[in-house]
Amino acid sequence: MQRLRFPAFLRVLAAALALLALAGCTTTSGPPLLTEKAGWNGPVMTGPLTQFYCAVPACGAGSIVSFMSAPQLIGIGVDEVLLQRLLADRQAMREFAQQRIKVDVIGETEVRMIGDQIIITTVKRHRGAKGDIEYRYSGYVSGEMTGLSLISSSPNRKSAQQNYEAFLTTLVK
Repeated sequence: MQRLRFPAFLRVLAAALALLALAGCTTTSGPPLLTEKAGWNGPVMTGPLTQFYCAVPACGAGSIVSFMSAPQLIGIGVDEVLLQRLLADRQAMREFAQQRIKVDVIGETEVRMIGDQIIITTVKRHRGAKGDIEYRYSGYVSGEMTGLSLISSSPNRKSAQQNYEAFLTTLVK
C-alpha cells in the first residue's frame, strides 16, 4: 500500500490550526473569502483552509496559494501579530525538523500597512531531503474587521512572491 504524502505546507497549516485550537481560537468553514481567480484552479476548501492551484504558466508550475480566516488576528497590534507569527513559526520548524526539511529564512520580516490593516510577511526557502526546493511567502493580516493567514508556495521564488502579492491585493481591500 502506497503511503499518501501531503505537501509540507499542508502539514504546517494543520499544525497552525492545532495551535489556534490550543489558544482557544475558533475558525469556521463558512463561505470562501475568494471564489475564483483567473489562471488558477480552485477554490478547494478543507475546513477553514482555501487553496488555489496554478493552472497557467504565468503563475509558475507547481505554485499553490492557501489562505484562511484568522479571527485571533482581528483588531490586535503589531507586537501581538508578530508574537502569533513567532508561535506559528516555532511549531512549523518542529514539524519540518521531523520531516528532515531544512528551512532558511530569506531576508527580514516585513511589516507594512494597507489602510488600517497590518501585514506581516516572511520569506522562507524549504529544502527537502531529496534536494527539492520550495519558496514560501507567508503573511498575517490584522485589521479592525480582518484576520487572515496567507501562504504562497512555488519552486520559483519570483512566482511565489508575485502570487502572494496578487492574492494579497485581492483579499485585502
